[in-house]
Amino acid sequence: MFTSTLFTIVCAVIVSVSGASCPAGEQLYTIQAGDTCTSIGSQHGTTLQNIVAVNQPAINSDCSNLLPGQMICVPA
Repeated sequence: MFTSTLFTIVCAVIVSVSGASCPAGEQLYTIQAGDTCTSIGSQHGTTLQNIVAVNQPAINSDCSNLLPGQMICVPA
């Protein structure tokens, strides 16, 4: 039960983020296999903390719940 509830919540968050555009100064990024917030931050000149801040609650505080195909906003 917990697993299916968690899966439903994660899917809902992914859909809500992927259907949205990012605010000015941020760009939409699709998570690839092996990505981490640190690697994404390095590619885009930002930090793990900034990525987490603009994507909560879709991304948890230690950024350990990224899924390939998930779309997030990345601060410039």
